[in-house]
Amino acid sequence: MISTHSFFNRRRQKGGAAIEMALLGPILILLTAGAIDIGRVMYTGMEAATAARAGVQYGAQSTETSTDYAGMQTTALNAAPNVSGLTAVAAKVCTCSTISAGTVGCNTTCATGSLKAYVTVTSRITFRTLLPYPGVPSSMPVKQTVWMRVR
Repeated sequence: MISTHSFFNRRRQKGGAAIEMALLGPILILLTAGAIDIGRVMYTGMEAATAARAGVQYGAQSTETSTDYAGMQTTALNAAPNVSGLTAVAAKVCTCSTISAGTVGCNTTCATGSLKAYVTVTSRITFRTLLPYPGVPSSMPVKQTVWMRVR
């Protein structure tokens, strides 16, 4: 006697695989897009940090470059050409070496100790996800600030 059981069993397996793929496909696509977005936000953060670091390195070279805010900002923006929408803000901050906290004007004279000058560059960009994820905002700010003492 010929058994027809194996023929019908294979047919059911093919249909079962199609149903499983139809149910799991959207979940797999969502997981893949989420992994891509995690990589993109990490890349954006690294580019923002690189930009801020380049700008602050330019400004910390000397006392002349420490007040060239436009030069620091331009250097920061040029360091991350692959990221659109990046902004950079540069500033100079001074402290007295004997004061434990707080800043002073950069034109003042410290009563005791020496005046220490620092430059800071803050880079900002708004990151937008590929897909709207439940419970996750579709855009988020990425901000990196770097400080360096002026030589």
